[in-house]
Amino acid sequence: MQTEVKENRSWVVIYDVGFLHEGNTITTTFTPIDSLTGKGFGGPSHCALVTDTLLKKDWLLMFRFDADINQNVLERFDATEGDFEPTGERVTGVDFYQPWNMGYTLGTVRPVIMLGEGSLCYADELSRPFARIRFKESGVQPVSGWAAINDQSGDGRPDLVIAGGSTNGTVILLTLDSTASSVAYNNDPLPQVSARMFGTTLEVVTTQPVMISAQLVTTDGRMFPTQSPTQGSAGMNRFDLRQALEGHPAGACIMHVRVGDKVIGINFVR
Repeated sequence: MQTEVKENRSWVVIYDVGFLHEGNTITTTFTPIDSLTGKGFGGPSHCALVTDTLLKKDWLLMFRFDADINQNVLERFDATEGDFEPTGERVTGVDFYQPWNMGYTLGTVRPVIMLGEGSLCYADELSRPFARIRFKESGVQPVSGWAAINDQSGDGRPDLVIAGGSTNGTVILLTLDSTASSVAYNNDPLPQVSARMFGTTLEVVTTQPVMISAQLVTTDGRMFPTQSPTQGSAGMNRFDLRQALEGHPAGACIMHVRVGDKVIGINFVR
């Protein structure tokens, strides 16, 4: 996918890329398949392509000025099948520039996007932010960089480090405030459920007996069963996944752990 801005009109184009081998020469061809054209689009800094490995979808998020309603609009398109299929989700009253595609770094089941004013939302629920970072008087405005790190606050979720500032520079550590954030599964009947990967061992803690299963998900959406449904007991449950992981692609992965009817996403690198 490529973005272009020409003569106050903008294009987001999907190309079919072909390779032709002739002797020692490789010729690459680009054939346009679909495009979005319209005024008011600010270019690559105002769009994001987000991969949802759970739904097996590629979402294109596009922010532009809609002259018909005289407002900025954030739109979501389904680009999974090689074209731009409107989803019908159009959000006004938000900013979306240099978007933060946070993916699964906060330990969520679905990929997370941060809007320009600090609102965090799921990529397929742009109109329902579940948390907000208050940048005012934080010392990191403007933000120069961010990174998700392991759980430093002890709440069972990854934390966020943000750096920036216009004078001396500031680094702050953030975690989701459960009293002010409507995080996924906030009303979970099993509030003490947690899961983590320790090497090739999956550790799941639950407060009552429940079925547990797991599958490996690669960054391109492929899924590999790694733990068949097993009756777990209250307390710590450990599963040795060494043999199940052998032969599967190396690199960054997500382990989807199903505990009862809930799914927990664990980011790890093989």
